[in-house]
Amino acid sequence: EQAYGVCGEGELIYPVYEGYGNHDFPYMSQFDSDYHPVISWIGDRTQYRANVVHAAPVEDAHYVWKWDDIHFVNLNVKPSGIDDDHAYEDTEKSSKGFRRVHPHFALEFLDDYMKSDAVEDDAQLVIMSHYGPNNSKRFPDDERDAFCEVLEDHEEDGKRVIAWLHGHSHKSDFYEWE
Repeated sequence: EQAYGVCGEGELIYPVYEGYGNHDFPYMSQFDSDYHPVISWIGDRTQYRANVVHAAPVEDAHYVWKWDDIHFVNLNVKPSGIDDDHAYEDTEKSSKGFRRVHPHFALEFLDDYMKSDAVEDDAQLVIMSHYGPNNSKRFPDDERDAFCEVLEDHEEDGKRVIAWLHGHSHKSDFYEWE
């Protein structure tokens, strides 16, 4: 935080819009609760970010900011998990134990935001997440289908995703996804 700041006040002169990924979830053997210190830290910092127009509760840490007329939607680990459906979790196993990776209802957050008055008709959105659309192990077909349904529900209003920025793959690439 001292090096990068939040809004360009650190060594980096640009605002920071971080999100959490699978490695930010603790191993279950380390904690007995659902408390995730990284998620809470990101959620707490959101109130200080530049141009934020919508934010989830601190314990979920999803948020949206606008840059000119583009809506950047940070859905953190992946755009899935709606209502109280824990089927959208995945569990990673390693020599250290299990990690419960939970999207914290990111898809519900996206759907609610797109329904809100904050998103004008003909809006352009950029989705940001850790897992991308082509990671079938971490973002399986049923989750991808639910995500597509939310996007299709808002297409008639002209609200559309123009890009999806994601990590996890440890490489740079450009591809078209339908």
